[in-house]
Amino acid sequence: MYKKTLYGFVMLFFFVSSWLGRYTPVQLDMSRPETMQAEIKGAVAQPGVYEIPWNVSLQELVDAAGGLLPAADADSLNLGSQLQDRQVVMVREKSQSPDRKVSLSSASLEELTTLPGVGPAIAQRILDYRQENGFSVLEDLMNVKGIGEKTFEKLSPHLTL
Repeated sequence: MYKKTLYGFVMLFFFVSSWLGRYTPVQLDMSRPETMQAEIKGAVAQPGVYEIPWNVSLQELVDAAGGLLPAADADSLNLGSQLQDRQVVMVREKSQSPDRKVSLSSASLEELTTLPGVGPAIAQRILDYRQENGFSVLEDLMNVKGIGEKTFEKLSPHLTL
C-alpha cells in the first residue's frame, strides 16, 4: 500500500509540474502597424512614397503629395476610393491636344491608356479584341470585357475608328 501511495504522489507531482510548465501564458503581438505606405506618381506636385494611416482615401494621398497639377486628368481618378498597403497610384495627364482622338483601329497600348478610365489591363483587352474581331463601329467597344454603357459614354468623345 505504501508503494502505491508513493507512486500516486510521484505521478501527481509530475503531472502538476508538467502541466504548470507547459501552459505558461504567452504574449503575442498581433497588432498591425498604425501606418501603411502608398506611392503616387505622375501629375502631382510631389510624387513619391508616403507613410499614411490605414483606411485613408485617395484624396488624402493626393493632398499629402501637394495636390494635383493643372495638367492632371482628375476625371480618371476615384478620389473616394480606399487605399491598400503598398498601392501604387498613377495620375495621368490630360491629352496635350483636347481635340485629338484615339483610333480604335490603330492605337497602341500606350495611346489607349491615355483614355479616361482605361488602364493597362483594359487597354490590352481592347487590343486583343481588335486582333480577333476588329472594330466596325465604335459601339463594338462595349463587347470588350470591362467596358459597359457608362464607360463607353465616357470614352466615345475621345475615340475614332
